[in-house]
Amino acid sequence: MVLKPLEIYSHFIIIIIIIIIIIINIIIINIIISSSSISSSSINSSSIIIIIIIIIIIGISISISIIIRIIISIIIIISIIIIIIIIIIIIIIIIIIIIIIIIIIITIIIIIIIIIIIIIIIIIIIIIIIIIIVIVIVIIIIIIIIIIIIIIIIIIIIIIIIIIIIIIIITIIIIIIIIIIIIIIIIIIIIIIIIIIIIIIIIIIISSRSIIIIIIINIISINIIVIIIINIIIIIIIIIIIIIIIIIIIIIIIIIIIIIVIVVVVVVEIIITIIIIITIIIIIIIIIIIIIIIIIIIIIIIIIIIINIIIIIIIIIIIIIIFIFIIIIIIFFFFVLFVFFVFIAWKYTLILSPSSSSSSSSSPSSSSSSSSSSSSSSSLSSSSSSSSISSSSSASSAASSASSSKLSSASSSTSRYGN
Repeated sequence: MVLKPLEIYSHFIIIIIIIIIIIINIIIINIIISSSSISSSSINSSSIIIIIIIIIIIGISISISIIIRIIISIIIIISIIIIIIIIIIIIIIIIIIIIIIIIIIITIIIIIIIIIIIIIIIIIIIIIIIIIIVIVIVIIIIIIIIIIIIIIIIIIIIIIIIIIIIIIIITIIIIIIIIIIIIIIIIIIIIIIIIIIIIIIIIIIISSRSIIIIIIINIISINIIVIIIINIIIIIIIIIIIIIIIIIIIIIIIIIIIIIVIVVVVVVEIIITIIIIITIIIIIIIIIIIIIIIIIIIIIIIIIIIINIIIIIIIIIIIIIIFIFIIIIIIFFFFVLFVFFVFIAWKYTLILSPSSSSSSSSSPSSSSSSSSSSSSSSSLSSSSSSSSISSSSSASSAASSASSSKLSSASSSTSRYGN
C-alpha cells in the first residue's frame, strides 16, 4: 500500500521523460534536415529506428516495472501471510498453554481437595479409634477396679470367715475344756459320792444296820452314777452336734464364696473378652473402611487424570485440525493469488507483444520504403529535391504521430494496471 503511489508516480515520470526525449529528437532531426543536405530517406530511416528503440526501451521498462511490482506484491503478500500464520500459531500455542494450565490447575485443586478430604476422614477415624480405645481402657480399668474390689471383699470375707472359724474353734475348745472340767468335776463328785457312800456303807455295816438300807443306798448311788453318765453323754453329743453344724456351716460358706469368686472372675473375663473382640472388630471395620475410601479416592483421581488427558488430547487434535485447515486455506489462497498474478503478468505480456511486433514489422517496411525512396531520389533530378524534402517531413510527422499514439496506449495500459 505504501509502494503503490510511488510506483504510479514513477511510471508517469518515466513516460513524461520519454515523451520529452522523443519531442527533442524530432526537433533535432527537423533542424538537421532543414540545415543540411542529407537525404530524406536516410533521415526517415534513422528517425524510425530511434523511435523503435525508444518504444522497445519503454516496453522493457514498463514490463520490468510490472514484474518488479508483481514480485514486490507477492513478497508483501507472502510476508503478510507468514505473519498471519505466525500470529495464528502463537495464538493457538497460547490457547493450548492456557487450556493445559487451566486443566492442570483444576486437577491440582481437585487432588488437593481429595487429599484434604482423605486427611479429614483419617483424622476423624483416628479420633474415633482413640475414643474407642479410651472407652475400652476406661471399661477395662473399671472392670479391674471392680475385680480388685471384689477380690478385696472376698479377702475380707475370707478373713472374717477365718476369724469366725478361729473364734468358733476357740469357743469349741473352751466349751470342750469346760465340758472336760465339768466332767472331771462330775467324776470327782461321783468319786467323792461313791467314797462317801462307801464310807456310809462301811459305817452302816459297822453300825449293823439292815441290809435293806444298804441296798437302797446302793440303788440310789447307782442311779446317781447312771444319771451323771447319761448327762455327760448327752452333753458330749450336743457338743459334737454343735461342732458338726458349725463345720458344715463353715464349709457351706466357703463353697459359696468360692462359687461367687469363680462366677465373678468368669463374668469379668467374659466381659473383657467381649470388649476386646468388639474393639478388634470395630478396628478391623474402620481399617477396611479406610482402605475402601482410599481405593475409591485413588480410582477417582486416576479417572480424573485420564479424563483430563483425553480432554487435552482432544483439544490438541482439534487445534491441529484447525491449524491444518487454516494452513490449507492459506496455501489455497496463496495459490489463487499466485495464479491471479501469473494471469495478470501473462495478460500484460499479451498487451505489450503487439506493440513490439508492430514495431518490428514496421522496421522492414520502413527500410524498404527508405531504399525505394533512395533509388527514386537517385533517379530523379535535383529539381524534385524540394518535393522529397516535403514528403520526408510528412513521413517524419506521421512517424511521430504513430509513436505518440503508441506511447499513449502504453501509458493507458500502465495506468489501468496501476488502477
